[in-house]
Amino acid sequence: MEVLGAQSYTMMQLMQIIGERNVRIVPDVAVNGAGANPRLVDDLLGVMLKHPTAKAA
Repeated sequence: MEVLGAQSYTMMQLMQIIGERNVRIVPDVAVNGAGANPRLVDDLLGVMLKHPTAKAA
């Protein structure tokens, strides 16, 4: 801790816990409302393709 400093040591400990517990930090799909044409349908299709509910025959 003396070498890294208190802040860096704390951040390293937090990242270790996040890694050990498989905490997701970045979402699979980011919904963005910027611009005149939000791409909500594209985002929804992306989620549906990532997690299909029907199994192939």
